[in-house]
Order: sequence, then C-alpha cells, then structure tokens
Amino acid sequence: MSKIKRISWFVALGLVLLLLFYTRFINLDWGFPFPFHPDERNMVTAIQSLNCGISNFRECLNPHFFAYGQFPIYLASLLVNILKIDATLALRIISVFSSILTVIVSLNIIKLIKNSFPWLVFSALILIFSPGLIQFAHFGTTESLLTLFLTSLIYVSLKYLSSKTSANYLTKVSGILCGLAIATKISSIIFIFVPILAVLMRPIQPPRLELAWWDRVKSIVFLGFVTIIVAIVFSPHNIISFPEFINSMRYESSVALGSLRVFYTRQFTDSIPIIFQATNIFPYALGRPAFILFLIGFFVLPYHRKINFLRLSFLLYFLPSAFAFTKWTRFMAPIFPLMLIIAMLVVQQTYEFCLNTISNVKRKTKNEKLLLFAFCILLFVIIYPGIRFLKVYQNEDVRFQASRWMYQNIPSGSTILSESGNVVDIPIDRETWNIERRTYNVISFDFYDLDFNPARQKELSEVVKRADYIVIPSRRVFRSHDKKQFPKVNDYYSRLFTGKLGFKQIAEFKVLDDESAEETWTVFDHPIVRIFKRI
Repeated sequence: MSKIKRISWFVALGLVLLLLFYTRFINLDWGFPFPFHPDERNMVTAIQSLNCGISNFRECLNPHFFAYGQFPIYLASLLVNILKIDATLALRIISVFSSILTVIVSLNIIKLIKNSFPWLVFSALILIFSPGLIQFAHFGTTESLLTLFLTSLIYVSLKYLSSKTSANYLTKVSGILCGLAIATKISSIIFIFVPILAVLMRPIQPPRLELAWWDRVKSIVFLGFVTIIVAIVFSPHNIISFPEFINSMRYESSVALGSLRVFYTRQFTDSIPIIFQATNIFPYALGRPAFILFLIGFFVLPYHRKINFLRLSFLLYFLPSAFAFTKWTRFMAPIFPLMLIIAMLVVQQTYEFCLNTISNVKRKTKNEKLLLFAFCILLFVIIYPGIRFLKVYQNEDVRFQASRWMYQNIPSGSTILSESGNVVDIPIDRETWNIERRTYNVISFDFYDLDFNPARQKELSEVVKRADYIVIPSRRVFRSHDKKQFPKVNDYYSRLFTGKLGFKQIAEFKVLDDESAEETWTVFDHPIVRIFKRI
C-alpha cells in the first residue's frame, strides 16, 4: 500500500473512531431523571444502599440485590464517588466504554483471521452501527460489560489457537475474564466453555503427544481455579450473604425456566426456541442484512479451525440461552459481536472472490471500481438499520413528546385511563417545559390479571365509562397476551382499536415502528405512545 493510501486509511480510521464515540455517547442521559429502565433502577437502588459500618462487617458493601453480581455495582459506586455523578450515569458510562472496547477487541479478532487494514475500517463501521450494541451502550445494565468479556475470551482463545500465546497465558487471562463475568452475572458461568474449547481444539505437536491430555486437564483445572478466586473477590457477598444470594438465584432461575410465570414474561408463552430469536430478536438487534449474512456465513464459510471455533463458540452460548423460557433480547447480547464478525467475514470473502474472478478479464480497473462501488452500497445497506436506530437518541424521548402534547391539548380535570407495568406513568410532569400545569385524574389500571379476576373486569367496565381519554404507553400489554389464554385482555384492545369501545385515536408518538420485536427491545427507550379520545 502506498504512503498516500495508508495516510488516507488512517484518516478514515480516525473518522471511524469519532463515529464510535458519537454513537455511544449521544444522549447518554436519555430519560433523565425518570427510571424508564427497571433493571437500571434496581442497580441504582443497590448502589445507593451500599454502606460499610465497622460494627457489622457482614453488612459491609452488601447491596441486598443479587439478580446481578457486585462487580458492576462496586465499579459504578466508585465512579459516583470519584466523579461525583448520578448513579444511573455512572452505570451507563461503564456500558459505553465496555461497548467501545468490544468494538476494538472485535476488530482484533477480525485481524487475526484476515489482516487487511481497509477491511478493518469497513468492519468497524458495521460494528459501530449495530443497533443492539448502540442500545445496550445506552443502558446502565450488565449486557455491554458481559459482551466485552465474552468477546475478549474469544479473542484470547483465537490467539491461543493461532499459537500466538501459551496455555499458561490463556488460562490466566481467561480465568480473570471469566471470574469478572461471573462477578457481573452468575449465569455467565457458561463463558468458561469458550477457553476450554480452545484448549481442546489446539493440536499439540511432538514430542509432547503422550502428555497432551494431561496438559489439557491441568490447563482446565487452573482456569477453573483462577475463575473461582476472581469471582469471589469481585462479588464477595455471593458467599458472605449466601442465603440472600441463593434465594435470589432460585427466583431468577424460576423466572428464566418458566416454572414461575410472572406478568412480564407473558410474551414468551408458547414461543418456539430458535425461531423466536430468529424472528423477534436478531433482525432488530443486528439489522436484517447483517443477520442474513451471519446465517450465510455460519453454513458457508470455510470449515477450518478458526472459523469452526467461532461457530462452536456461538453454539455454546446460543443454544442453552435460546431454550430458556424467557427469551429477552439481553440474553442474546453477548453474542452480537460474534455474529457480526461472521457476517463481515462473508462480505470479505465474497469481495475477494469477485475480485479474483475479474482479475483476468478485460477492463480490469473499471470492473474493480464497479465492484468497490457495489460493496460500498452493500456496506450502507448493512449499517442503515443502525443509522436509523440512532434516531432513538437523536430525538426527544417519545414519552416526553406525548406528555407535552397532553398538557397542551387535554383539558385540566380530565380522566385518563392508562396501564400499569411501565415504571413511569404518562403524562410526565416536567417543570422545564414552561407550559401551563394541568391536573388530571390518571387511572393506572392493572390489565395483567384481568382474565382471572372478575372484580377487575367489573372495575375496568366502570373506569372506561368514566374515562375521557385512554393512553397506551407501550406495546407491553396488548402485544404480549395470547388470544386463547387471555381473551378478556384481547377483547378490550380489539374494541378500543376498532372504535367499538367509543374512543378514537387522536395522537401517536413514535421513533421506530418495530413493535414486532421482543418486548424489551422497544418499551424501555422507544415505545410507541397512543392517545385515544372519547367520541
């Protein structure tokens, strides 16, 4: 590559890095000061409850919250005390930098497989404009951190398979990463199978053939030892407060496996594993073009050791998670970069195949330019879902838009029927709007037990008669209830949407029309808000 071309690509890389920081930091304080994300709210509460009294050492730094480990809670608490910032912002900063590092590590994985500077720039754009990675960077939860740990484990393992590191290095670094992952969320114990897979897949050359299996056993045992130590050190109350921890794990596992059916998992009733993720998660979190390319790559890419390792790493995580009863988008988040890497390898190999095909034909230079142009178009098609998704954070939150409209258009004293289960009720009161303050009678009705509670059915009939307006704050209720199992809920919404209930839709506020996605993809940061008025 000539010096001028190399400088050009470095300039391009600089611009790409600016895009990376822009897409991760834009509107990082979205929703402030309202807790629209329930997991963020729970973690913030845990951070605020931390204390350390000398008189009761067992309670020192006990978050009394074990759905997640203590590592992200302690890390966010440290940022709060050092930077003097809000706990929610501290959690989101952790997610942002985890997401940025994930992109960098992913590019290093691609470099191990195909070292081409121009392709690193193109690959960076695909990672940067991944809708799922953008969204989870804006959530102060554990997903971005776990994604970084799993992606780093894949990178370290690939280096080992490429004979660039020793088994000792692999087990030490992987043990630390696995330990931190478990200290972040106990279910990430599954991550440990990635370095174990690398240990088993790397061929051992003579003269150590007779010690091959013994060396592998020692590596795996040492990996487990380091993992346990790190996990205990960075999430100590899993041991110190074991009764609290185990009770929380029983509840979380019961919800995940479906033995305990709670209202916020009803969308998964009769959902089909693998099919659900393929239709309701990946097309939205990756974008349809990237997901299609991943599927092609998974089956078509060459079956050599490195690519097979990527395939098996995907299956090791995906299959156990896919067959859980609860199939939230966040369960799939750690493998988003891996899927994008496979998709990008398809693009690379297709381009090189086409380039080799036209190398011996006439007008080679012109054909190469046309081929490059075609692949630039393909690149835009791949990243367009991410560019479009950025509107979620480039615009004012739809709940604020809807609330402002309501204060400007709904008379004071009106009765508004809304839905419970959305954390914050609409309309939202904000002094900064400088508009006339109006008082409403907002009824936040619980639709989740409507089909099982005759008293609730009678109550709904009464509040509908009293209501002047009806607000649907998200898709959370009306798209998550099976018609056969919940006929009353579905009948209510059917009559509302068709006008038979005596109401007409007068306003709708949305950024994206993606309500067919898994519920949590939309309801936290970009729900569609609908407002109905009595006819």
